[in-house]
Amino acid sequence: MVAAVRRRTGSEALALEVQTFLEGIDSVSFVMLDGRSASKACRLAAKTGLRGMDALVVQVAKEYKAALITFDTEMELKAAGVLNVQV
Repeated sequence: MVAAVRRRTGSEALALEVQTFLEGIDSVSFVMLDGRSASKACRLAAKTGLRGMDALVVQVAKEYKAALITFDTEMELKAAGVLNVQV
């Protein structure tokens, strides 16, 4: 979200405001990505054809047993066999 806001608006300040807002939401968690998770994401990308960052997002959702909420149709289709996807 933060990167998307920065790219679309050109505003670093607004992007950082979004980060602060997201960090304040109890149901949103930022997690550390370790080598094991990254390796699993690589295998997931190879298996499903997910893009690199999408594979990381899907892998973290899978590890935390969280539903993936996305408007990205490609990610939705490729992740559907891996975890619960909500659009």
